[in-house]
Parts: sequence; C-alpha cells; structure tokens
Amino acid sequence: MVRIFFILAVVFAYDYNALMVEWKPTMCKLNNCIPGYLSTDFNIHGLWPNNWNGTYPQFCANETFSITSQTEALLDQYWLSYNGASQTFWEHEWSKHGTCVSPAVTCNTYFNTTVNLYISRNLLKTLSIFGIVPSNTKTYTTSQFVGSFSKTVLITCARVSNDYLLSTLQICYDLNMNWISCKGTQGSCGTGFLIPLAS
Repeated sequence: MVRIFFILAVVFAYDYNALMVEWKPTMCKLNNCIPGYLSTDFNIHGLWPNNWNGTYPQFCANETFSITSQTEALLDQYWLSYNGASQTFWEHEWSKHGTCVSPAVTCNTYFNTTVNLYISRNLLKTLSIFGIVPSNTKTYTTSQFVGSFSKTVLITCARVSNDYLLSTLQICYDLNMNWISCKGTQGSCGTGFLIPLAS
C-alpha cells in the first residue's frame, strides 16, 4: 500500500496587516500610565491581520507564547504596556492577533517582524523632515501629517479639554509584509491636533 502524506500550510484569509502604533504622551493623558512607559515617542501596540471591510480574524490557534531574551530586549524598548505587565500584553497580542498571521509564523518571528517593520519606518525622523515635531503648542492638520508618508497612513486623535491630541497611527502591509497604502477614514482630529510632549 502506498501512503501519500500532504503537508498543509496553515492559511487564514484576510486582506492586510495593520501595524498599530500609539503616541505615548497621549496615552498617558488618557490613562494612568505605569512608571517606565512614558517618553516622547511612539510605542507599538500590535500587528493585526485585518480586512478592508473592518472585520478581522482573531484567536486563530492555540500556540504557546515563547520568545528569546534578545526579542524580549527589543520589546522592552519598542513595545510596552502602559497599564500593566508588558509580558501579559505581549501574550494577549500573540494569542489574539499573532496566531492569525498568514502564512503562520512562530511567536518569536511575529514579534521580531513587527519590531523590524516599526523600526524601518523611523517615524519621528520621517515626520521631522517635513517639519512635524512633538510640541505642546504647535498644531498640525491631518493632511500635513499623512502627507509626510509616501503611502497613506490612518490616524486617530483623542480630545482632551479643548485640544485634539494624536493618539494612534495605523501603517498597512500586504501579506508579504510590503508597505501599502491604508484604506479607510481618518479619525476625527479637528482642524488641527497636537503631538504632545511627555510631561
């Protein structure tokens, strides 16, 4: 008897990967941040498999959270939790989103890939080239901010008192992790918003 074995690659159907990034000072104006989180910089929130219609896969496999010490050192630099233990946050992002990346990747690869995508965008430097720098007094328009990138990104703002503050930034990648333009509506950022400094 001849037995034929097929190796099945785990594939989850979705349209793109969303690199979600948060602005730390705004997060700390909206929440009681734990010590060690706040600085005048962006922070990775996650890499989320997503669909253009707003739906997304989640909790796709029961895969154990396991990363190397080198990866953990990277996450301690670029991917922190503002309100609790960072490892708990990482475990959640892996379980909910990382297990849905297609084709399937290891936990360690998911986090390293995400950090590398984030580093490659060099956000603060990219924005500074266009005169957009963190400030508690200078406001920017959505078109100014988005126009600083060669592909469309999506932003959201939070309203604090009478000011709009940059809250999140979404950068989109195809299933091969090539940078692509995001589709969708920009968040409400008023006629101008601040990118506040850490205080």
